[in-house]
Amino acid sequence: MSLDRSTAPKAGMMQPLSLPAYTTHHMSNGLADHLLPYGTNEVVEVQWIFKAGKNYQTLAGQAHFTLRNLQEGTASYTSLALAQQLDQYGAWLNQFVGEEILSLSLATVSSQLSNTLPLLSEVVLSPQFPEREFEQMKARSRQNFETSSQKTTYQARRAFGHLLYGENHPYGLHFGKDEVEALNLAALRQYYQ
Repeated sequence: MSLDRSTAPKAGMMQPLSLPAYTTHHMSNGLADHLLPYGTNEVVEVQWIFKAGKNYQTLAGQAHFTLRNLQEGTASYTSLALAQQLDQYGAWLNQFVGEEILSLSLATVSSQLSNTLPLLSEVVLSPQFPEREFEQMKARSRQNFETSSQKTTYQARRAFGHLLYGENHPYGLHFGKDEVEALNLAALRQYYQ
């Protein structure tokens, strides 16, 4: 079967989307806790979602860099020790920065949740923002931008955001080499607060 790109696909009604039922509990501190069953897999994902993201940053890349730096060192773990602990339990952390939210999630086997949940808590509640790791991350980002800035997708995303929202709107701010240089640890700590 060949794909004919000369004609647009036919429009039609959206099909109903059936999502699994979930339950909501309220913790003693008032925060809501939503439980969505995975089924029969012995895996659990814990996701902390914060009202944050690009709309709350004062510098382009501030949200992204802050979130990435959370696991670069905590009160109890260096970045290496934290990575080794997660690896020991077959767990990993995922990060997402959106316009209005950011999230940090832990994926682990159910039997190891009691060992890995404290690691996620440590990352969220006691990051140290070590300067050495921050500078290494900036250096890696500069290298990435050297190659990606030549790509048309990078240039198009940057132009599209500026045209759609304006260069000074948080959604229109684009993260590039110059923006990396403008970031410092004080900006990350301020955003974290």
